Amino acid sequence: MRTLLVWSFSLFLWPAIAAGAVIVKAVGIDTPSIDHGPSQDFPVHRIHGAANVPIDVNVGALERLPAHEAAIFALPMKIEGGSGAPLAIFALLP
Repeated sequence: MRTLLVWSFSLFLWPAIAAGAVIVKAVGIDTPSIDHGPSQDFPVHRIHGAANVPIDVNVGALERLPAHEAAIFALPMKIEGGSGAPLAIFALLP
């Protein structure tokens, strides 16, 4: 089984995740939400939240990251009782 840090979405990757072939540790996306805009029940948020997989939104320049071996850090601001927070995100490149 392979562990991945997913920083962009590919329809080709999701069957492997669903089959249990990989473990997702975090998800980053360059849009304001991982769920469809008019969503009322936020299924992707709920699924990832139940699995304790953080979702980082509005992450820019994802296409500039190499496909392998980058160390990515997402440091949230501590907000007592909050369910989300602004992040400082940076990567160390190989």
